[in-house]
Amino acid sequence: MIAALVLIAIAPARIEAQRDMRASREEIAAQYRAQGDSLRAAGDRGSAIGWYRDAIAADPDDALSYERLGRVFLEREALGDARSAFEAGVTRRPDHGPLWIGLAETLERMGAMDEAARAMRELTRRTPDDPDAWRARAALAMRRGAWSEALACYRRIGDDEAQRNVIALRFLVGTNDPVRRCDPRSEVRRALCARR
Repeated sequence: MIAALVLIAIAPARIEAQRDMRASREEIAAQYRAQGDSLRAAGDRGSAIGWYRDAIAADPDDALSYERLGRVFLEREALGDARSAFEAGVTRRPDHGPLWIGLAETLERMGAMDEAARAMRELTRRTPDDPDAWRARAALAMRRGAWSEALACYRRIGDDEAQRNVIALRFLVGTNDPVRRCDPRSEVRRALCARR
């Protein structure tokens, strides 16, 4: 009984320590990633790769570092390494859309169009409300000549955007409709309110 109480008392401290350790790993990874970004911008891609790898070692869930590492490999035409980086990233962070897009782009450049299409389908399955994911999938479908898939993707984007516009219009009408908001200082609004 006493051991259980001691464990219950220690648990919050352990959870807090884990949170602190997680935050510090993220901070370290962000610093390493920033170094890699600086070197990449200066044209030193080889050194940037090292910093991105260090960032991933510091925080294995750092999606941005996987993404940037894959992009550097794409810039160097190291397609196998790019594929490995993007695949490792989507394994750790399957919710991060740019990793899937980078993987699909890599696979497309490697000539593996069916695998690229599968990656894009997986992205839209995981993030069905992301219009950028649907646009990327539609663009790939067009490059593959899969016109019906491209059209379906663009329709999905259109339907989603139309729905957002309807919601926005309802909000605007609800908050700015002169008939619903009577303002005695406005002659037009007084007249409209009197007609209700």
